[in-house]
Amino acid sequence: MRFTMVGLNVTHLALVTPAVREQISSLGTGTAAFGAELFDFFCRTNDEVFGMPDGPLHDPVAVAVLADPGCVEVLRVRLDVELAGTETAGATSVDLDGMLGREPNAWVAVGLDVERFWAGVAASVARLA
Repeated sequence: MRFTMVGLNVTHLALVTPAVREQISSLGTGTAAFGAELFDFFCRTNDEVFGMPDGPLHDPVAVAVLADPGCVEVLRVRLDVELAGTETAGATSVDLDGMLGREPNAWVAVGLDVERFWAGVAASVARLA
């Protein structure tokens, strides 16, 4: 099993836009209606708290790495967790360009095929009653 980090830089590409909400809502199932209702609540709350009306979905993008690996672009790079920093303890350090010359030890998501991702979400929701 490989370790793959999916950061906010990638999950923030999976925005729950009005078009996404319409796509899910139009599936016509009870699950889709419930999902659309959750999306509406999520986006409203996200807008109130963060001033961002089209909230990002984080966990489903991480799941997509397993469910549809082709929709998430990954690179094999060096990843470390900062342990000694006074203000950065616990922060991840990702050497995307190999500048440190350390051996790669993790896969890191760097891109998302947004259309393919949402098509996969819609297909999954459509299979549910």
